[in-house]
Amino acid sequence: MNEQQFKKLLIDTVKVGDHPEKEQIISLLKISVVRFEKTGEFTRRLWNHYKEYIYLCIIPEKIIELKKYEKYLNGVCDEIYPPDDEYEFWSLLIRPGSLPVDEEISQEILFEGIQQQIIEEIRSAKYLIWIAMAWFTDPVLFKELLKKKAQGVTILKL
Repeated sequence: MNEQQFKKLLIDTVKVGDHPEKEQIISLLKISVVRFEKTGEFTRRLWNHYKEYIYLCIIPEKIIELKKYEKYLNGVCDEIYPPDDEYEFWSLLIRPGSLPVDEEISQEILFEGIQQQIIEEIRSAKYLIWIAMAWFTDPVLFKELLKKKAQGVTILKL
């Protein structure tokens, strides 16, 4: 099983679980990147097995939020880790990282009907909005950004 398949299985397992904040956990997992780290260190639990760590890498703005669920996610990873003759799941670690490369990122140059186009882009944002402008004076756009922030979307000004 590769990292992307493991991430999908992790999300699917949380979906069917009974954690009261599973929707929040799923939204954080969707913007995380899973990485495996196989080590040469023996586990001393099973004969001839080495430790394998699973890293969940997420943007720094969301790392504290994800760490609230670290113990729960560690237990889920322990349950779904695929059996192996050589490696054994040892621990889940949460580290800073970047957005997954397979996410669709919208970048268009717009001039006509600009306000409505920007509103549509803001409303379609799932995880992160970057604002790069010298002055921000539009109250309609500001209200849309406040709505997205209330939904948990990270907003950064460059």
